[in-house]
Parts: sequence; C-alpha cells; structure tokens
Amino acid sequence: MSSEFFQMLARRLVASSVPVPTAGLYSFLNPHSYSVLRNEPEIIRSLDGVFVDGLGASLLLSAICLRRIHRVSFDSTSLAPAIFTQCADLGRSIAFVGGTDGELRAALRVLQDQFPRLAIVLASHGFFRAPVDELTVMQEIVRKQPEVLVVGMGTPLQERFLLKVRDLGWRGLGFSCGGYLCQMAKGSFYYYPKWIDRLQLRFLYRFVCEPHIRRRYLTTYPIAAAEMLKDRFYW
Repeated sequence: MSSEFFQMLARRLVASSVPVPTAGLYSFLNPHSYSVLRNEPEIIRSLDGVFVDGLGASLLLSAICLRRIHRVSFDSTSLAPAIFTQCADLGRSIAFVGGTDGELRAALRVLQDQFPRLAIVLASHGFFRAPVDELTVMQEIVRKQPEVLVVGMGTPLQERFLLKVRDLGWRGLGFSCGGYLCQMAKGSFYYYPKWIDRLQLRFLYRFVCEPHIRRRYLTTYPIAAAEMLKDRFYW
C-alpha cells in the first residue's frame, strides 16, 4: 500500500513555483504530514492537488520523482499573499477556520491591516468540543458559500474538514494552512525576518524559536525521509 500511496501522491503533486489555483481543495505536504497521510491515503485521493511545503522536502521529492518540485507554502513567504491579493482585488469572499479564539482574532486583525478590502464572511476557531459544533460551522460555510476557505487545524484534521464541508455542498477554493494563523497571531504578517527568508533559513529559525518543532526535525523528519525513499523504491 505504501508504494501505491506514493504513486498516487506523485500524481497530485503541484510542481509549479507560482501557482494560483482557481478551484479545488489543496493541502501542503511536509515530512510530518507525509507520515500522517501515508496512513490515510483516501485523503490524498480526494484532494485536487498537493503542494510541497519546505525546501528540504521539495529537494528530496524532486530527486526521487526525477522532476523539479518547487517549495510552495500557505504562508506569507509564498502562496498566501497571492491568494489574499486576488480576493481583495476581485472582491472574492473568504472564510477562516483554525487556531484558538484569541489566536484567530489576533491573526485576522493583522490580516485586515495588510488587506483592508479583504471580505471575510466567516471565521471560526478550530477547537470543536463536539462533532455537532464542527457540523454547525460547516453548515454555516455551506450557507454562506465563501469563494475561498482557509483551514488551519493540523494534519489530518484540516484536510478532513475541507473534504467534509465539500461533501455537505460547499463549492469553492480551499486550502489547508497548518500553523499559519498562529504565526500571524504573534502580531506581524511576516513571521520570518527578511534575511532569514532570503537565505532560505526558515527551518533554522523555527528550530530556534519553536521548541515544539525541534522533536519533529530531529526524529519525525528523518523517519519520514526514509519512508519517502522506501515508498518510492518499493523496499
């Protein structure tokens, strides 16, 4: 099954460096989410496309897939500004789900300061106490039909949310965004110092500033890299 998963994933990888999708559901793959989604292949099967989030992951997947796969993240260093600019300029409605109440409010303040014309029609935290609470938010999304939906709940919850709300009748462009809302909640649209971004040292910045990410870098990521190689070459 693991080799079949990799083949299916490879067909959904988006290789372009400057993609701005207009429809469909998209997630962003890093080594951690690879290990998670490897055990839930139906999620990858149901998505319209998968971007590779992280320079190391893009280099490894480029090598083993024998084609250039650019790093694309849903954050302020990559795809998010293009999506927000498009929504603001074209009057496309957008909704957000993710983070705690406080994180969400802080992130949206930053976002509205950066994009005053952004039409946010719905915003909900991502910590649901019961399935009925999640369903209520989904039904509200279906009712309001935002043209763009951004969900940051961690893998695989965010991907499941996008797929379930589509099954309920929402029709629009959807993205997972991991911890992006939490990054903006710290008070700035640009999480990384410019020189860090320019030198492609984002992984090192997160290693130093985010203690919880260190375990992933030191344990989960090497294991995931081995899993990618194993899955690709049918070990």
